[in-house]
Amino acid sequence: QFPYLSLYSIKDNKLSKLWEKMIFTPKYKLTNSWIKIDNEQFRGFSGSIIRNQLIYLCSHGLTKKEWIQEDKTGRKINHTYILVFNLKGEFVRSYVMDKYFIVFAVSPDGRTLYAVIDDPDLYIAKYSLYEK
Repeated sequence: QFPYLSLYSIKDNKLSKLWEKMIFTPKYKLTNSWIKIDNEQFRGFSGSIIRNQLIYLCSHGLTKKEWIQEDKTGRKINHTYILVFNLKGEFVRSYVMDKYFIVFAVSPDGRTLYAVIDDPDLYIAKYSLYEK
């Protein structure tokens, strides 16, 4: 679950980085020439897919500290953010879904998102991503 996104290419059996991007800037301290990342403030992505020339990232908008607190209290996170980037790493759009999920898929035409929801039983939810 890192807040970092990068795209690589393979050509002639050689791997080359096309670009990299830090989506959420981590908080850190510099002490005696050492960089220490504040893990409690760390944010990342719980899932990612590429479909129809777009990158879809699943996030819940929580820091690690907030995630642990949610887990301890037994409260359910009731939303999921989907951040969409093009293959150049440029932000395209975002969606706020009304349920918590990690596992998801996007239809080949990019108009539908399917998610596995666990609330309280497992089921598959269908979301329209169509933009008018």
